[in-house]
Amino acid sequence: MADNIQLKLITIIKKKESDNWIQRNLKGALTVVLLPFISVFGLLAIFFALAISVFQKRENFDRKLIEEPWTILTESNGVKILKKYKGEIRFGPLYFALKTEPRISDIENKMFGDWFYPYRHGFLLQEWNDVDTPKTTLTYLDVREKRIFDIQCSIDSVVWDIVEREDKKLELKCDTGDRIIKYELDL
Repeated sequence: MADNIQLKLITIIKKKESDNWIQRNLKGALTVVLLPFISVFGLLAIFFALAISVFQKRENFDRKLIEEPWTILTESNGVKILKKYKGEIRFGPLYFALKTEPRISDIENKMFGDWFYPYRHGFLLQEWNDVDTPKTTLTYLDVREKRIFDIQCSIDSVVWDIVEREDKKLELKCDTGDRIIKYELDL
């Protein structure tokens, strides 16, 4: 493949220099004079952003005192899966508490990501082991048997994509940021 790559130079365009030497010297002098003002303005902007950040953290703390309602995530075979917002990773995904009606006790007191995939008689879910590190577990909630099963533990990603291939197997792609890990599922 690398043997087929050829590079051919087509043209060279020279940039026009300033015709006026006074203009070049004036730009240099203005840079020296304005540099302290630009630096002070930059520091003020940083302190202003810091002050806003402190107040935003206080607002987030006050909002957490308000109880979040349970909302319906999905429903299948007479089983409702309800989700309740628990938090989010800054610039990242949300995580939730889940419960079912009728009650499946194994799903309570756990955190789940905002990812699910309906498959056969249940759902594949992304259980979060921790909110500080991207350690997740692929779980299967069987709504017929009203049980939850761990399929794969300690997946180092919260960004998942799943596709069903032609051979009826599932391919789970987990993006860790520096690599993509692929899993093949055959349930």
